[in-house]
Amino acid sequence: MKKFPLTLDSLNERQAATIIGYDEEFPKERRERFEDLGLLPETRVQRLHTSPFGDPIAYSIRETVLCLRREDACRVYVKKVDS
Repeated sequence: MKKFPLTLDSLNERQAATIIGYDEEFPKERRERFEDLGLLPETRVQRLHTSPFGDPIAYSIRETVLCLRREDACRVYVKKVDS
């Protein structure tokens, strides 16, 4: 049985994680833009809030609040960290 990685959108509110990579099918230009925004491997992120309709989701990344659409957040792989 293949173990699927945890994705950024699957974190609970106030849960922290570290970015470990991206879905290989995520477009290169989009991935590079995310990296420009600070979503780099080994970066700590924390899910803050979800909008009333569930999309977008706000994350704390490098002392900045960044809102991502669920369709993009599900392409970012993370590992949980102890808060």
